[in-house]
Amino acid sequence: MKKLMGAVLLVLISGAGYSKEVLMDKSYYAWVDKLNLRDKPSLTSKVVHQLAEGEDVVFLGKKTKDEITIELRGVKYTAPWVLVQAENGKQGWVFAGALKKKNAMEVTVDKTSLFADPHSGALVLTACKKGEIVSYKQYQTDQKEMFKVSGKSVQGVWVMVETSKGYKGWIPAPYLKNVLDGKPDEPEAVKNKISTVEDLVNAIYGAESGEVITIAKGTYYLKSTLSIENKGNLTLAGEGEVNIYIKDENANVVDIYECKNIVLKNLHFKHYNPPKELICSGNVIYGYDNESLTLEDCTIDGSGYWGLWLSTLKSITIKNTKFLNHVDSSLEIYGVQNLEILGCEFKNNGGGINIGDCVRLVVDKCKFYDKAGITINEKVYSKKDFEKGILFDQAESFDGEENYGD
Repeated sequence: MKKLMGAVLLVLISGAGYSKEVLMDKSYYAWVDKLNLRDKPSLTSKVVHQLAEGEDVVFLGKKTKDEITIELRGVKYTAPWVLVQAENGKQGWVFAGALKKKNAMEVTVDKTSLFADPHSGALVLTACKKGEIVSYKQYQTDQKEMFKVSGKSVQGVWVMVETSKGYKGWIPAPYLKNVLDGKPDEPEAVKNKISTVEDLVNAIYGAESGEVITIAKGTYYLKSTLSIENKGNLTLAGEGEVNIYIKDENANVVDIYECKNIVLKNLHFKHYNPPKELICSGNVIYGYDNESLTLEDCTIDGSGYWGLWLSTLKSITIKNTKFLNHVDSSLEIYGVQNLEILGCEFKNNGGGINIGDCVRLVVDKCKFYDKAGITINEKVYSKKDFEKGILFDQAESFDGEENYGD
């Protein structure tokens, strides 16, 4: 008889508040520290033992019919209670969302081929369905390759897995995801939470397409410019008040080069308290040759020489963002096809706003407190014009432009 990895045989037996299951794979481990093992499936019942992070447990075949929602490490999980046995022999009930199956992976792409060797030209052993559970065999290739996922190129390695029918072979890692015994109520991407500068730099360097990097509340002092280069579909989102500072007044806080669809959300970027007698020559955000950039609920703070300097983009959206305390202009943007400035505030900047070679522009519900001028495609606008709203959509001329607002 072939060995069955990760297979589940269910026998449902009616009971008072729980169903009984017989599982062929019963090995789990706690992925959070100090996980309470209770004598009954309730948050108010007696704690008989605390499981350490990584501690193994054995599922004893019972789980509650009802599910509860608990927040673990900033993410809400909805799952039942399960009866387990700890390594010390003690038995009790734990929240299933705090457990992971050992080595279990879920196939995320339908009809995924299982190859005999780690390359697409190898013999195909079988095809895996989307949602199928396979067992990771602790082997993977060293070299990363590019794989197509939902029409996009994603970088990853090959990993060895075993199916429930006993087939062992290789599948691209981007076609798999880890299996949790509780379903997150929020996107899985928030699991990549950052709490140190080193982690932030490394997370950006290793980020793959579609990744969301959540930055924990706090102040981060950069040793050098934070560089985002050759990345696609990447989001940096602050959780609570997040300050990203650099002390070198001659360095940019953030550089963004040759990227696609970068989103910066709820972040405060600043040169950290340079002496008043010094002129800060670094910019806060500097970038060029990017496809799309979005700033939302951010603060671009001084005293960068320029707040935001960007060139050669298809699309820029700046929403509910403040531009404060810059030595010169708050915005310097050139060569953009589509630019939206929505609900932004400009205050205490030495210069104004300079935008050139812009094909389509929308300005709406902004506040401009600075005395310097606003120049867009070589035309000067007043503070009143800017705050009332500006809309134009022409490649060569301004014949069709209009002001709008209340």
